[in-house]
Parts: sequence; C-alpha cells; structure tokens
Amino acid sequence: MVKEFTHIFWMLSEEEIDLVNVLLHIIAKHDDILAPPEVGVELELNRCITTNMHDISASLGNTELNIQNILTMLDHLTKNVATIYYNITDGKQQEKATFLNKYAITSVKNDINKRITLWVNSDIVNILQEHKYLFEAFYKHAKFELKSRYAKMIYDYFVNKGHNTQIFTIDSFAGLMEHDLISSKWDWSRLNSNILKRASKEINDKTDMHFNYNKVKTSAGGRVQTTQLEISTYVSKDDEEDGIFEYFDNDVLLRRKVDYYIEKYVLDKFETVTRFKDKGAINDPVSYIAKMRRDAMRERPEFEAKIQVQEWSNVIKYENTEEVGFVGLINYKNHSFVTINNDYKLYDPSTCEELSTSARDTLTKINEYFDEDNEGYSIHPFPGIKNCSISYSKG
Repeated sequence: MVKEFTHIFWMLSEEEIDLVNVLLHIIAKHDDILAPPEVGVELELNRCITTNMHDISASLGNTELNIQNILTMLDHLTKNVATIYYNITDGKQQEKATFLNKYAITSVKNDINKRITLWVNSDIVNILQEHKYLFEAFYKHAKFELKSRYAKMIYDYFVNKGHNTQIFTIDSFAGLMEHDLISSKWDWSRLNSNILKRASKEINDKTDMHFNYNKVKTSAGGRVQTTQLEISTYVSKDDEEDGIFEYFDNDVLLRRKVDYYIEKYVLDKFETVTRFKDKGAINDPVSYIAKMRRDAMRERPEFEAKIQVQEWSNVIKYENTEEVGFVGLINYKNHSFVTINNDYKLYDPSTCEELSTSARDTLTKINEYFDEDNEGYSIHPFPGIKNCSISYSKG
C-alpha cells in the first residue's frame, strides 16, 4: 500500500525538538559513512543507531557532559506520542508512534564515551528526513506553547503568506482542518464553535500572528445563509528574535562540537597541571584557564578535523561491535592496512610509520581515498599495539 504523508501532530518541548534534530543528524552521518546494505535496521519498525553521550551533548550546544539530562529527555521521547496522517487510496490513514522505542547504554571501566544504542521509529525518521521544513513548525509551536491542533494548523497554513485576506467556503476550510477519519457535514455554527473561536483566541493571545475572520452570507435557495468566511492574517516582525527555528545546519553542529571539545581539552589539561603543582595554575586558576582557552581557540581547524576523524571511526566501530581491532583503510596506496593513532595521524601498524602530518591532513587523505573509489574500511586486529585507542573497537 502506497502512503502519502500529509500531517503530523506532535507535542514537543524545544529541548525535545533539539534532541530529535541532533539524533536525525547522527542517523544521516551513519548513512553517509556506511554502505546502504550495512545500515542497521531491525524488525521493519525500528532504525537502530549507536553513538556516544559526548556526541549528543556537544551537538546540543552544551559545554560539559550532563548524562542525566540527556537520559531524561530520551525518556520523554519514549513516551511522547506523535499522530501521523497519510493519504491512501480512497481515504486516509492515521498512525500513532513514538520517535524513540527504546535505548541501551553500554559503558565499561574507564570508558568515557558512554556508548548508547537507540531504536528509533523508521516511519517518523523517513518523514523528518523528507520534510525537514517540519522542524520550523515544531520550534514555533513550542516557542508559542500552542496546544490546539487547529491553532497549529491555521498558524502553519498562514504564517508564510504575509499580509493576507482569503475567502473560503465552509467546506473547503473545514477540509483544511479536518484530520480525523470521520466524514462530517460542516456548517458555520459548527465550524465557528469547534475550530475558529478557540483557535483564533490561542493564536492571537500567544503567537506573532494576528488572525481575524468574518462570516460571509450569500443568498441560496431563496434564503440568506452563511456559506463562506473571510480570513485576514498578518505576522508582526520580531526584531529581537534570535533563535534557530529549523533543521540544524552542519556548520552549526560542528561549531558546537568544537566549543565542547575545546572546553573538555582545557579542563582536562588544567587538571593535569594542577596535579603536578604548577604554581601559575594554582595561584590564579581563572586567568590560567582563560589563557589555555585562547591558545586552544587558535587551533580550531585542527579540533574540527579531530572531531570529524573521530566521528568517522566511531560510526564504523559502533556498527561492528562484534569485532575487536582497529578501524582503518584497506590497501591505502602501498600499505595493506592503515589505521589512526592517538595523534590523529594515519598510521601503518606493520611498519610503525605515520602517513599524515596532522588531523587535517588525515581527514583530507581519508576523503581523497574514498573519492577515488578505493576498497574501503575494515576492522583489523593487531595485538600489542597501544597507541591507536582512537580507532580501537572493543567489540
């Protein structure tokens, strides 16, 4: 049966929308890196992905890891039911689903990554991937705290029409609003009491839209009756609006991740110097950390590359949890297998040779390798190697 998506009603907070937004990007990254047959799908209903808490926390714009807050939001997504409507042959179909069906956290001793596997609803993922404009609507609904489905539908329909006046017949307007599965006969009284009166009050009280309507009477069959309505709308400009009300841009996420990992690097390094009794750090910790942060900021391009190299390695590791070894490239130039060492450099474990000069150089070489349609990646065991934990899969 072919289904055509028409609408989704979903009561989400801004935090929950942010998390869905982030998880959709993580799913997209998995699909970009892995060959299509290897993309993890379980049962037909579920889309299974594995990531880590740092990736989620950084993408959300945090500067420190807050596992409990992430878990609380994930719990909310397992309970928050969306109502989805489709057109099908000769009718409509309604489905109810949660975005997140379940999740599992895996962490071994000294494992700071806190690996997390999520089973998300494939239908909702497909809808969001194909209709990214929905994020703008979700964010607006959450910002204005809209509760009524009719208020949401009216707002969404008119918000981008500018200063607008339209005439609708009673039936045509009801058709725009009616998303139950029962065919009903609408008249002015029912439309006004069930939809317009309450929706217009919520829109005018809570949003940046001004919504006005009037009934239009016509003479039909020898008597005057209301058969149409005139709707006028306009949206006031908010000069102070500075939020991001859309599907996240990849550059936004990368900037957030760099800020997160720079802060983590600075605090870890500060902890080390204080442990070794550095007087400058102990006497004026605020100034010392500020200087370390400025120094690290000068290396933003290198941090960006480290993040992207690590994410490339992580996706492969998380999709091959049954294997133990090092993520790397097969037949890279004259080398049968190369991996990534702790300095984010391409590394031949057989010859102990470094094949790139920096994380940026490593990222460039990985991209060039795949652009040239080479054999691809694998996980290869090399017992005894200690300096490649960045690319090491524990299985």
